[in-house]
Amino acid sequence: MSRTTARIATVALLLTGIAAPVMADPVVAPPAQTPVGRQPATAEVRAAYERTDALSRQIFWADQADIDPMDPVAGVRAAQALVLSPDNPDVLSNMAMSAMTRGDAAGAEPLLRRAVAQPGASLKVRLNLAMVLGLTGKLAEAEQMLRRDLPPEAADRNLAWLRERAGGTGVDQARTWGSLQGG
Repeated sequence: MSRTTARIATVALLLTGIAAPVMADPVVAPPAQTPVGRQPATAEVRAAYERTDALSRQIFWADQADIDPMDPVAGVRAAQALVLSPDNPDVLSNMAMSAMTRGDAAGAEPLLRRAVAQPGASLKVRLNLAMVLGLTGKLAEAEQMLRRDLPPEAADRNLAWLRERAGGTGVDQARTWGSLQGG
């Protein structure tokens, strides 16, 4: 990592407050603070992710920082795949889909709206936003997007799928990966 990139990452961490716990007395977080079923990755897995593409690395390290906010390595690495490409629609879309897999639809929607606003936004990014909107109860807006981007038959199939999953639930209810798969 170049000195310039390291400085940018350090400044970004200091501004967001992620680095603050590192300066405090070292304290091991109690196991109860780690989300159920999610544990920090082993050293071998972390090393393997260092050899993957930038999008995969950013999602992995953001997830590691979410699991253990006191992990300075995860915080710095997550802040880097953003420093290099902060408005890349694919990066934003992947971050949003990662949030959706954790059941954080409220966090996914603004990321996808930002991604769709970028000049290089693909059909996949727009369809991801339509899915998040539909799953959070904003079916009218999702329908407009789907009808604009897809052939009528495909839009109808997607809307039926969204209505099936969004029907009968509260608008703000978080969705998990299992519920998206129909489980």
